[in-house]
Amino acid sequence: MSDNSFSTTFGPSTPGLLNLVAGNTFEATITNGLGAGGNIAGAATSGAVVGDPDPAGDVCSNPKRTQITMSGKTWAIC
Repeated sequence: MSDNSFSTTFGPSTPGLLNLVAGNTFEATITNGLGAGGNIAGAATSGAVVGDPDPAGDVCSNPKRTQITMSGKTWAIC
C-alpha cells in the first residue's frame, strides 16, 4: 500500500493514517500523563500528532506508552 504514496505527512504510521482517514492530525490530547516528546508537536500535552502514540481506550494499547485521544474536526472529501 505504501508504493507510490505521496502524502503530506512524513514519519511514523500514526500521523500518516490520521492524515489519510481524517485529513488532519490535530488535535490529540495525551490521556495517561506520559511524555509528549516525539508524539505531539512541540512536546505539548495537546496538539498535532507527529509520533507514534497508542490510542487511549484500546485494549491492545501498551500502558507504558503515551496514549492519546483525538478531538479535532474531521475533513471529508466529497
